[in-house]
Amino acid sequence: LVANEPLLPLLVASDGRFTRASVFWTGFQVLLFGVGAFCSARRYARTGDRLLGYMCFCQQAYAFMNVAFLVGGKRFDLWWYMDRLVLLGGFLVALFGMLAEYVGLLKREQAQMRELHARTAELAALLDAVPAVVWIAHDPECRRITGSQAAYELLRVPHEQNLSQSAP
Repeated sequence: LVANEPLLPLLVASDGRFTRASVFWTGFQVLLFGVGAFCSARRYARTGDRLLGYMCFCQQAYAFMNVAFLVGGKRFDLWWYMDRLVLLGGFLVALFGMLAEYVGLLKREQAQMRELHARTAELAALLDAVPAVVWIAHDPECRRITGSQAAYELLRVPHEQNLSQSAP
């Protein structure tokens, strides 16, 4: 399987050691992910955006994996595979961190919806308690109109029916 890889001679020598091009590319990745982790950490400290913290951790894991590769003899061996577990761990931390953020967002949204429904019910009760005739148009064309209990009694229509005369 590995012998059929067309780019393999650019990455791995015949004795199992990585080539200079591969070592250079790995060093470049260490630089990129190290700078990315530093920038993510600084921005996380300023904004408090947890996603940046998770991404910082993932970038640090990837940079560590590449440093370990460079220090560890530059060979295609068990250590190279073990480094991938570090990277996988970084991705899992980022994934579960984002999932936790989304769960928190969902809970906050659900709480806001419960509050909105309670407020809507409160306003509906207030509207029905007012003895005056009140109509509320829900759109500029007045295709949907609701009203107070007095409005429904005045027009002699069932409660919650559309009071619009121009409704389709």
